[in-house]
Amino acid sequence: MASHRLDETIAQLQLLFAPDLRRTTILVWLIWALVSLGFTMFNSFLPKMLELHGQGASSSSSSSGDGDGETLAVGMDRSKVYRDALLYALSGIPGSIIGSWAVDTMLGRRYSMALATFGSAICLWVFSRTQSSWGVLVSSAMFGLVSALMYAIVYSYTPEVFSPAVRGTGCGVASALSRVAGIIAPLLAGLLIAWSLVSVLYASMAILVVAGICMVLLPIETAKHDAL
Repeated sequence: MASHRLDETIAQLQLLFAPDLRRTTILVWLIWALVSLGFTMFNSFLPKMLELHGQGASSSSSSSGDGDGETLAVGMDRSKVYRDALLYALSGIPGSIIGSWAVDTMLGRRYSMALATFGSAICLWVFSRTQSSWGVLVSSAMFGLVSALMYAIVYSYTPEVFSPAVRGTGCGVASALSRVAGIIAPLLAGLLIAWSLVSVLYASMAILVVAGICMVLLPIETAKHDAL
């Protein structure tokens, strides 16, 4: 039984790497790994960034007060960090809704997905340039919205582009690569933070740009053509 299943898996992998599907398979798997890596690296970095902004605000507030004032300021800043994290999480909800509409626009799946991915990288660039607390909040919320849009289209495109015979294997490997990248991302973010705080943002930006390029290079547009 195990040998039979292994033979089936090998046969499906051979179909996924057939000449007419090889490029799509490689690009889709790269997209899932890169998107997960870049997105998770930023999510690992964001709490640290919010914490640092809170520490900066509390130090300036406590410089003119006594010990009780300092404790109060730190507490207020911590609640602000939680508020900003909550708003960031909520910002992804409209992104998923917009994604359900974007897949059927004239841009199609590929270019809507690529545009959202490049937009996510731009949001990270804005985030890296801002110094104010409101700037951090707005740019992180925009990233949450656009990245949710990106993920919504990635999830809709992937099962469409694979035929039923190989869909389970193609999507399963893509999901597995995404999980592996999600495990690696916090470790890589930790190493980069120890070297330079802003390097995490630049690395996430670069990874998302590469993912966007992979999306543009996809040979099949499922909004206009039937899946293979």
